[in-house]
Amino acid sequence: MTLAGAGARVAAGVELRAAVADFLDDLRWARDHVDVAQRITDEPELVDAHTDAYLGALAEHVAGWHGVVVPAWTRGPARFLDHFWWPSRTVGLQARALVESPAAFRRRGIFIGRTTLRRV
Repeated sequence: MTLAGAGARVAAGVELRAAVADFLDDLRWARDHVDVAQRITDEPELVDAHTDAYLGALAEHVAGWHGVVVPAWTRGPARFLDHFWWPSRTVGLQARALVESPAAFRRRGIFIGRTTLRRV
């Protein structure tokens, strides 16, 4: 599965959290760094401000984690929010997310907990 494919699923009505989880689950089976890079190279279609920024952050985070080049599309203005956003509906976790959110997400105004991207 590619990140562009995950974005298309969100555009078709799949919840962002589910599409991202499926992408991350599938990413575990990447053969090598080239495979990882190919999965994030194509730009996902624009869906809405939150999804667009989240997918940009995710691509940047995955690239950094796997030591591959961050795709240029992640730097486009549509991939950044003009406000802060906590995807979690649990208000009590917002302070933790401020500290734990990966840099690729924080710089886009998105605050997620440390375990949000962890897949078991």
